[in-house]
Amino acid sequence: MATIFLTNFLANCTVGTPFTKSNQSKQLTLKDNQKIILSITEAQTSGSIFDRFTFWRRVSDVRNDLDNNQGYLGGAIRREIFGSKAWTMTAWVDEQSLEDFVLSREHDRAIKEGSKALAKANFYRKEMEWRQVPLSWEEAIQELESNPDYEK
Repeated sequence: MATIFLTNFLANCTVGTPFTKSNQSKQLTLKDNQKIILSITEAQTSGSIFDRFTFWRRVSDVRNDLDNNQGYLGGAIRREIFGSKAWTMTAWVDEQSLEDFVLSREHDRAIKEGSKALAKANFYRKEMEWRQVPLSWEEAIQELESNPDYEK
């Protein structure tokens, strides 16, 4: 019984980065009630060690390139220490900025090269006011899981 508890406990331990505002958001004059787009993603990895290494390498490349995307306001990432799930939370000036990022060269490369390691992925976007950002991880995951398209 203790082994099962410890295994479940360790599988649910997470580590994450704090939500960091982008250089662009620091240069913009954003009003507290300005509408922005919050994007929340969840990825569950599987596959070979090489596939997962490639996935995390591409995630790192995308994160390092975020500030080069017009309209990026800030973000954070969280992942299970011993599990296979990870989440991102990013804020964007508008839908077009988020769409341009999704179609960007670095993100496209990550999708092409890292997708072998994806067992499943969930995506959620929400319009909200700038002052509401960031959500806590508990709030973000609740928003994601309340989406009718959420795949368990």
